[in-house]
Amino acid sequence: MEIDVSKLNTAELLALFSGILDELRRRSVVRTLNNPVADLAEDLATRALELKKAGSSNKGFDAIDEHGHRYEIKARRLTKSRSSRQLSAIRKLENHQFDFLVG
Repeated sequence: MEIDVSKLNTAELLALFSGILDELRRRSVVRTLNNPVADLAEDLATRALELKKAGSSNKGFDAIDEHGHRYEIKARRLTKSRSSRQLSAIRKLENHQFDFLVG
């Protein structure tokens, strides 16, 4: 099924977006109702690398492997209007809060 979003008004688009985020959260694909790119990247990386997600309030890393190695997961959504592949800042890098970076 394909939805022609160009035919929806702004209120309908926002309602659809909100409903999609709610459903993705219910399915545990995303953890927050913010921009889903980071949460989706965490979900994909943890499944692909067989990691366990760290707590949502954890700072400095996003997942842990069976050996206790900590993983920071970063993602970038590329669009026609924003094609930069630069990831967001890695804060407090000097504190060595993670062992591996997944981008």
